[in-house]
Amino acid sequence: MKLRPKLILLFLAIGLIPLAIISVYSLFEMRLELIAKSKSELNAIREIKKNQIEAYFEERHADVEVYALNSAVQQAAERFITTFNATGLNSDQYSEWEDFHSSKLQKFIEAYGYYDLFFISPTGDVVYTVAKEADLGENLVSGTLADTGLAEAFEKGQTKTSIVDFSWYDISNEPASFVASPIRKGKDLIGVLVLQISLNSINALMQERTGMG
Repeated sequence: MKLRPKLILLFLAIGLIPLAIISVYSLFEMRLELIAKSKSELNAIREIKKNQIEAYFEERHADVEVYALNSAVQQAAERFITTFNATGLNSDQYSEWEDFHSSKLQKFIEAYGYYDLFFISPTGDVVYTVAKEADLGENLVSGTLADTGLAEAFEKGQTKTSIVDFSWYDISNEPASFVASPIRKGKDLIGVLVLQISLNSINALMQERTGMG
């Protein structure tokens, strides 16, 4: 090869090698910046989700606490518990109270996105549920549901408003969380109000991907 082409190739190599090195370095730095930016965005989204979940459960805590103080709810609970203790689930009186109260209770759980609502007697009998699943009529102290989240909610809810974390609930065939509060008449315990939280509500919060790209 003649000298001129050799010199041209040499000068091209001298010029291209630094350019290639700078390009590789720039790409590497850009990659690190993009990773750092992505991590920062994910951390921000994590904090937003955390705050949303905490706010959601604070709202559920307030729901059951306020609803248990509602005079109409207290009256309904007392009627169902008294009738259940006297005549069971299949009496005309029980059906009458069911016809009178159920539509209002159904509207409440639909409006606030709950799966179910329970009235539980002080002795642990599930005397009323909106969903009318197999837990209706069961005893949470001595029955087959004694080791469930619902039983734990009843136990804690006799003294104060409490939330029981998600665990598998066979009756509903899905994970369920419960929030409970005592229903009192003066200082006397009438029963316990329990609301069943559906996993769908949590999924809706966690699967919202706005801003994630």
